[in-house]
Amino acid sequence: MVKGWTVMLSVGQFFRPQRPPPEEPEEAPPPMVQYRDTSYVPQAPVKSSRRFAPGFIVALVGLVMVFGSMFLPWYFYTISGKVWIGNIYYNVYDRDEFTFNGISSVEEKSVPGFTVTDTYNRSWGDYDNQYKNAHHKPSRVTGVYSSVLVVLVAAGTLCALGAFLAVLFRLKKRPMLFPAVVLLAGALVALSGAGAFSAWHPPAVKEDGALAHQPDYPTLAPSGPYDSFSGEGVRSPLTYKWGPGAGWYVAMAGPALVIAGAVVLYAMNRGREE
Repeated sequence: MVKGWTVMLSVGQFFRPQRPPPEEPEEAPPPMVQYRDTSYVPQAPVKSSRRFAPGFIVALVGLVMVFGSMFLPWYFYTISGKVWIGNIYYNVYDRDEFTFNGISSVEEKSVPGFTVTDTYNRSWGDYDNQYKNAHHKPSRVTGVYSSVLVVLVAAGTLCALGAFLAVLFRLKKRPMLFPAVVLLAGALVALSGAGAFSAWHPPAVKEDGALAHQPDYPTLAPSGPYDSFSGEGVRSPLTYKWGPGAGWYVAMAGPALVIAGAVVLYAMNRGREE
């Protein structure tokens, strides 16, 4: 009987379903480093001071020129040639320069080996008082110079404000649109002042009459600053020249540099820096 049970258990054990052996986990391959080809992506421009400095320096030079023009002569009038004074035939050269401070005159008479030079300076206040005493009304030329000076001071102030805002916006990493607009506004005001000077000066001189210092020899100019802003006339043996001085040219060139600097400043710093 025991033997029978043994046989049955052996048969049952044979037909008993067998569990599959546990699978050993496969070793995962090492992670592969992913590479991306970015050679076709354009590189962003480097945010550095080299993008700020060019435009700012150009605008700053223009600003200095605007202020510097206020201290230079804005107009001149010359008489040159030969003339009899007494019994001597002199070479003469007379020059009047007009600044925002007044009128500076130089009279030079020369013969071979001998030169006589006289200088005269008149402030606009003195000129205006002399004109009022003679004509009982204020001088129009004085008004031209005082008005243009106010315009230039306003223009220089705007340009200086624009330069200050450019530095401030640079420190705060903001776009340069607003500082550039302020710089452009100042430059346009300065240009309008120089343009107004060229338009107002001839009629003002014509209304005031004699503006330049009168030399001590007879002159009869064929034309002069009362007819045009610049020009030249000859009435033998004298030559007359008149026109804008260095200050007027500097006042035209300075705003042009400010405009160029503002455009470069905005173009190279349009985006906000992170």
